[in-house]
Amino acid sequence: MYLEGNIATNQEKSELKRFFREIVMPDCKKRSRNWFEIYTNDSKQLEEYSLKEIDFLKVDKHYESVYTLNVEKFLRKRQIVPTFSP
Repeated sequence: MYLEGNIATNQEKSELKRFFREIVMPDCKKRSRNWFEIYTNDSKQLEEYSLKEIDFLKVDKHYESVYTLNVEKFLRKRQIVPTFSP
């Protein structure tokens, strides 16, 4: 899941809690998991809200990098670089 946007108003906060209760939690139960991942735009507002105001969540934050291989460029480079043989 990906989550982006503001959570400044009480209505937005309420909608986010509803999203967790009605969408995320039932999905976790269906998959027999007690965790889920949500990708965000690194919003401080979202992080603070999740940590302080949603009492049924424990937030473990981690970062990851995604790399996309350009296969055509890789193959061209591979032809240029001599292979090492012992």
